[in-house]
Amino acid sequence: MEKEYEDLLGERPHAVEELSKARAMGDLSENGYYKAARMKLSSVDHRLRQLRHIIQHAVVKTAQFSDFVDVGVTVTISDGTSERIYQLVGGYESNPSEGKISIHSPLGRALTGKKIGETAIFESPRGKKEYVVMEIKI
Repeated sequence: MEKEYEDLLGERPHAVEELSKARAMGDLSENGYYKAARMKLSSVDHRLRQLRHIIQHAVVKTAQFSDFVDVGVTVTISDGTSERIYQLVGGYESNPSEGKISIHSPLGRALTGKKIGETAIFESPRGKKEYVVMEIKI
């Protein structure tokens, strides 16, 4: 998040420059370039505010080895036919394509507190799912 914040800070001057160029073109009411540049700058500023708030109020939690699933651990689960590996993270860090799921997601909530060999049951968009916790790592 800090890297994204720094990248956006570097991108902001370009967005301001584009907005200035668009303003110089004249009639703003029918200037699509101006509207797009204004939207881009607004988007950058909004994300910067959001990231600043998250970074200022974040609590870094170090995962400690335990025998149950909690935030920060990597868990291997099985539905009987295939295994999946997920890292349980906070809501702002979740990225399922990277194998990071939020502890606030339905699967994350179902897995939290489970030990190796226990079954986590949760309701997915495709119906009820059951996963057995196979391994827990930090």
